[in-house]
Amino acid sequence: MERKILTVYTGGTICTEAGEEGRELAPELAKRALLANFSRSRSKYAKLCKTLFVDSDIPEEYQTLSENMTLEKLNRIIEHLRSFDMSKYAGVIIMHGTDTLAFSAAIFSILLADTPVPVMLVSGDRPPADKSSNANANFRAAVELIMSAIAPNVYVPYRNSDGEIYLHLGSRIMQCANYSDNFFSPNKKGAFPLSKRRERRKALKKCAQLSLTVKSPVEIDLGVYHPLKEGALLVYPYTGLDYGKIPIENAMGVIHRTYHSGTVCLERNKMEEKEYSSHSVLYFADRCRQAGVPLFISPCKLSDEQYSTIFDLNNSSGAVFLDMTAEMAYAKLTVGISYGLCGKELEAFMLTQINNENIG
Repeated sequence: MERKILTVYTGGTICTEAGEEGRELAPELAKRALLANFSRSRSKYAKLCKTLFVDSDIPEEYQTLSENMTLEKLNRIIEHLRSFDMSKYAGVIIMHGTDTLAFSAAIFSILLADTPVPVMLVSGDRPPADKSSNANANFRAAVELIMSAIAPNVYVPYRNSDGEIYLHLGSRIMQCANYSDNFFSPNKKGAFPLSKRRERRKALKKCAQLSLTVKSPVEIDLGVYHPLKEGALLVYPYTGLDYGKIPIENAMGVIHRTYHSGTVCLERNKMEEKEYSSHSVLYFADRCRQAGVPLFISPCKLSDEQYSTIFDLNNSSGAVFLDMTAEMAYAKLTVGISYGLCGKELEAFMLTQINNENIG
């Protein structure tokens, strides 16, 4: 019996059409364009197009442009996906917009760490009806990877502007930069080129090896779904940031993103009465400690190439360093909070590798 692929059309550019006032959601039209283009492609699975896919029929109110994604909408999508026995399918393809793709991919990578089949998040830089769109190439790559029996995990196949299709681990992909349509993973770890046959075989082999490292934390059972809750705060550093103005009263944990070299402002006032001002992360660490809110610095790790300020922070603040993307750190913190973890238990959860999220 032929195994089929479950498709979930959540929205995003890949589910839009061009309108008079910009792109508008049109999942049915986009679906027809996507499948028609795949049926005309050179994929060896193109002839199966009419019977290969099973539409999950996600409710219209669950579909959204990805910039409008919220935890409530993600909960609906996750609950919809969990209503299916995924083990009955060869794999799952989730159509999703690019703006918040990295956050959703990270959350899925934690919640579906034990997925029995590969789950592909597929997006596009333009609607699939546009001949210049990479949506069709990304969709084809997802289909072919699933049909090639890639190891179960959460993935993002995406063609960058250099024409190369990269396969990203959902646990490591980062947001597109402004003025860019390209996705990257840190240090190219967790991103595999797919254009050449030899590279594709290598990617399949590497993904099979990575799947063996999946671990489950002892604190919670991820097999029992808990709806995502608010409580995680994500802070971005910038010149002039005043930590006294950041509200943490309702936060249950804070992810503090770092600059590109893994640093944050840790200025000490050697010549003044106060040891450090509200512009120093030490001031913020004091506030978090007094409020009982765990503070996580990400991405950051201690090494002989790191700056002395980070060693100072490690010795002075009680902050926890995470060697993962800020998107994953926020997603993982959100999941931990949603499962009722706090304090030291939450810290232990954040430090437990679940699905290859530690860059290493």
